[in-house]
Amino acid sequence: MGDLYILNTRCQLTDTIKDAFEKNGFTVKVSTDSGVTDENLRGAKGFNAICIFVNKKISAEQVGILKENGNKLILHCSAGFDNSPTVELKEAGISAARVPS
Repeated sequence: MGDLYILNTRCQLTDTIKDAFEKNGFTVKVSTDSGVTDENLRGAKGFNAICIFVNKKISAEQVGILKENGNKLILHCSAGFDNSPTVELKEAGISAARVPS
């Protein structure tokens, strides 16, 4: 379905990242909702990666949704990975990486 699903921050950084990925040939979708709800994460079904920002947090309980979606990578626009459950992601076969912002 697509390459990257961005959890909307409603700021210029969302558009900047979207434009940069699209310019390099990636298919990108920005969520209409800015929250990290189960419904919003289900919107990422079929996307290879999800991009979350420092003010967004994925819970351990939501990792199952990502696995069901077929998501393979969580890209963090933050200094670290404290906004996602790295142990549970690893167990689900989902990688985490940092995107300099």
